[in-house]
Amino acid sequence: MQKWVVTTGGDVSATPAVDNEKVYFPDWAGNLSAVDKGSGGVVWQKKISDYTGIPGDRARATPAFTDSTLVIGNQGPFGGGGAIIAINKANGALLWKTTDRRSGTASTTEAVPGLVWRRSGQAWAAFALRLPIT
Repeated sequence: MQKWVVTTGGDVSATPAVDNEKVYFPDWAGNLSAVDKGSGGVVWQKKISDYTGIPGDRARATPAFTDSTLVIGNQGPFGGGGAIIAINKANGALLWKTTDRRSGTASTTEAVPGLVWRRSGQAWAAFALRLPIT
């Protein structure tokens, strides 16, 4: 049974991240969206390029999250990514970003308390973070 539908700017290939209130996902048009889990209403939508300053930037991986923060890696329009971005879950505001200069992409794939795993090609890296960030 279908509960709701959201129109996106592009295809969604990532598994959405779901908490008690919202569903979070990137699309291929370069948007990151937060949708109300109950109603399907868009709470906020931001361009990945607004966070990174890279025109045409996007993310394809499932965001990791804590109580207050989303963490996602960018893809870059032509492999020009490599940033790991922390975003306020409530309003989509940028909290911080860091760049992994060894990589053209930063596909965030999993988070556990204090640790975010990042995959680049066949290599995996773990970033120790102080989460949650308020």
